[in-house]
Order: sequence, then structure tokens, then C-alpha cells
Amino acid sequence: MARISEIKQVRIVNCNQYRNPFYLRWVNVRGGVDYWLFEKMQDIDTETEELGIYNKYVEDYETTTESTKSLGKRKREMYTIGVTNVDENDYNGIVGVVASPLVEYYNGTDWITVVVMEGTFKKSTFDTRYDLEMEIMFPEKLTQW
Repeated sequence: MARISEIKQVRIVNCNQYRNPFYLRWVNVRGGVDYWLFEKMQDIDTETEELGIYNKYVEDYETTTESTKSLGKRKREMYTIGVTNVDENDYNGIVGVVASPLVEYYNGTDWITVVVMEGTFKKSTFDTRYDLEMEIMFPEKLTQW
């Protein structure tokens, strides 16, 4: 005879693929793993930085096309993601991502480690539905030649 050791409630919400799903998992405060599929449209900020420029040696100024060269570029991407109109239980679970030492994004094939940026997250005790936004930083990409 089978015994029930634990009852879990799972809520499945259909996600429209055209709303740009953004899937995260993170280590929660109890050492377990939490997941959330963010479906709000994201803002993406891309920052680039020059790693340095040097003056190259030029033998013939009449035929040269350039006198400086780039050492490379650094590219950072920051995503602003969020949820809207979630209940208190979902909000309390999602806000745990900001305190997690390990957060990963699923790109469809692999999990990529990302960083949740520091911030202040406010919740009004008057409301019964909540909104939450946070910034996620992806690993830097370096380009050089």
C-alpha cells in the first residue's frame, strides 16, 4: 500500500511564446532550487568598452590607411526582467532570487550563470497583487584580434 509522504501544489500557467519567456533557476535560502519563467517583455541594455588603443608603426604615411589599432572590446548585457500582478506567495518566492548566490538563465539548450544586480524591492502591505522588476547581468564577452 502506497503512503503519501508529502503533498505539493503545482500551478501550471500557459506562457505565450511571443511574450519573450525568460527562464531562471536559483538556489533558495533553504538550499533547494527554485525556478520561475518570467514572461514580461524585457529591456536589454548593451554596454561596450574599449580595452585600449595603440599607435602602430607606420613606414609610409602616403599609403597607410590607419595609424591606430584597437586592442579589443568588452561587451556587457543587462536585462531588466520582471513579473506583474502576482500573488503574495509567488512574490515571496520570486524575491528570493535577489539573495541567491547562484542564479542561472536557460537559453534553450544550456544553463548560463548570471548575476542579479543589487537593488531595493518594495512591497506594499496594502496590496494583494504585486509587481517586481530586477536587473540581470550576463557574463562579459571579450573581442580581440
